[in-house]
Amino acid sequence: MVHWKTGRISACPVKYQKDVTPDLIDFMKAAAEQVGDKFADDYRLLTESGVDRTLLWNSRQILRCARDFDFEAEDAMAKELAKAGDWIRVGDCDAMLGDGQRGSRAAMALVKTGRLQVPQGSRLDRHALLRNLFTS
Repeated sequence: MVHWKTGRISACPVKYQKDVTPDLIDFMKAAAEQVGDKFADDYRLLTESGVDRTLLWNSRQILRCARDFDFEAEDAMAKELAKAGDWIRVGDCDAMLGDGQRGSRAAMALVKTGRLQVPQGSRLDRHALLRNLFTS
């Protein structure tokens, strides 16, 4: 179950790609039709397809930084990013906040908002260039 910030709920069973059969799809459709909105707003089937080492690395980095629970730094970083260019190097975020690695860790945590985007196939580290949508 994924509880989105908007209040929507997604039911996301996880299966190996090799185990996804037409029968499983039919079963999930029937379950969604019978239970519907009482359980979740939408239903998605997740598999390992498309998951690679870079995606796992980036997810781990985002979670590590988000677990700082440094909302003050995240808010300050979001304000700085609103004045920055369309692309930002993660390491440059430290200078923007001026407090050790707090800026880069806040930037990595802000990736979860979708307003800082890691280009596909790029590894999230201090040298990564991120697409900055806080300017929009």
